[in-house]
Amino acid sequence: MFTCFAYDSLAGYWPKNTDPADPVAGKPNALPKHVVSATLGDPAWAGTTVLRGDDLANEVTALKERTDGELQAVRSYALPDDGAVA
Repeated sequence: MFTCFAYDSLAGYWPKNTDPADPVAGKPNALPKHVVSATLGDPAWAGTTVLRGDDLANEVTALKERTDGELQAVRSYALPDDGAVA
């Protein structure tokens, strides 16, 4: 899960690294990505879903419930520290 700022920073680099033998590039390109944003339109990085809405805590809770395995948050100061991503 990313803030829009963090997503923009990474999405400009990782999708261009498509070497399947690269153990670092393979993970970010293969895993689903969830971006918290009110402004991101159509994300170009494959596997990206945009989380929108006024009820972010409930959206994150629902995401946790339907995610099998680990959910990581790449944060910036823009993502509230209200426990929703903990």
